[in-house]
Amino acid sequence: LVSLELNTRYSSGDVVLVIKGIENFAEGTSQNFVITATYDEVVLAQTDASESLSSVFTVSTIFAPVQLTVEKFDFTPENESELAVYSVKFKSPSSPILTTQEILLGFPSVYDNYLGDNVYCITNLPGDETCVVDYRKIVVSGHFEIAAGTSIEISVLNIRNPKFTSNQSTGQFFLATRIDNIYYHYNGSVGSFAISSGPDFTNLSYIVQKLPFSRERNDFYMLLTPNKPIPPVSDSGEVHFMFPTGYSFDPRYP
Repeated sequence: LVSLELNTRYSSGDVVLVIKGIENFAEGTSQNFVITATYDEVVLAQTDASESLSSVFTVSTIFAPVQLTVEKFDFTPENESELAVYSVKFKSPSSPILTTQEILLGFPSVYDNYLGDNVYCITNLPGDETCVVDYRKIVVSGHFEIAAGTSIEISVLNIRNPKFTSNQSTGQFFLATRIDNIYYHYNGSVGSFAISSGPDFTNLSYIVQKLPFSRERNDFYMLLTPNKPIPPVSDSGEVHFMFPTGYSFDPRYP
């Protein structure tokens, strides 16, 4: 029984009632829902519990989804408002993920509904998968069947980190598989992140290239002046140089 007390007198119009945190019953169909309005212990109005009336409502529950196991979840960079890469590694321990099941990675409400511009995915999934954004969710489909216990890796690029005024937690992410609106696998506590403040600026004085000719192997010389100390490699300090699109790197030449 859930009771609702009004702070002001109700006159007319629709009443929208949202009740959160109710634990579902075992798989099956509920009995009828009955709503009663009372005043001073006198019943003023009540929905009829008769099966013949259209105002009678029931709900049904289905099987509980299989719990997904998260093996790794991280993102970089961690600064507010920066474009970041979010990577997750997970598996279904006891049942396969079917070709017809979409894979969802859900982001908390502090993220933009579109998550960023030009968002795309890199995965180890078999098949010709597609990756789209659907209201703070990454939806991956088109993969082949994935056997139980097989690790799945998904990296999502160009996610815009939320903007915070100080270090603050994002809230929980979730993972799921679904067909239509039914979840077959689920994990609602994939993890949460602390977003750091924006990075300081580094002054780039000049860039000089050795050869200006197209398709030639080139060397670049740069002069930059950081405004803050750069940690040593023993503290995982790094300097990243991001080249525009169009450049390629040969792993034979470090």
